[in-house]
Amino acid sequence: MKRRATAVILIGLVLPLLAIAQPAAGSLLARSTASTTSTVPVSLVEAIAPTAPRLGHRRHYAPYGKGWGRVSPRIVFNGGAPSGLAKEITWRRWGAERSVGTGKIALYRPDGGYYSRPGRIKVRAQRLDACGRTPAYTRLVFKAAKRPGEPVSGRWQPWAGGGSICR
Repeated sequence: MKRRATAVILIGLVLPLLAIAQPAAGSLLARSTASTTSTVPVSLVEAIAPTAPRLGHRRHYAPYGKGWGRVSPRIVFNGGAPSGLAKEITWRRWGAERSVGTGKIALYRPDGGYYSRPGRIKVRAQRLDACGRTPAYTRLVFKAAKRPGEPVSGRWQPWAGGGSICR
């Protein structure tokens, strides 16, 4: 019974806020009360909180890319070489300012080609903003193991050249 009462209280507090939170130009929200109407700057994250962010835009790396425009995708693929396919990704803190995922990826061999087993990769979705009207992470960075079975190491690098993943 206590949980139900808490849920009712939370819903009673949140729904009125969502009802008056109408995005306007310049990331400002118009809020009105019984006595006044004011325009207050509100962060984008606060304004879009009810909607889970996507990973960039769905047409990023179209038509062969995978995972773009999805919420916490298990696969991220550029649509080209095997080293551009991160799979079996498990995300932590999706919806936070930054979300880190761990998964597997094909690793280049120093003498050419790929190892027969995949290696580990960490991907980090960041720069929470919007792609058009859709809340999204607008940048993806990664770091990977040097060889299969080794831990992830090195510096974070931009995914496939960097820049925004909203295009």
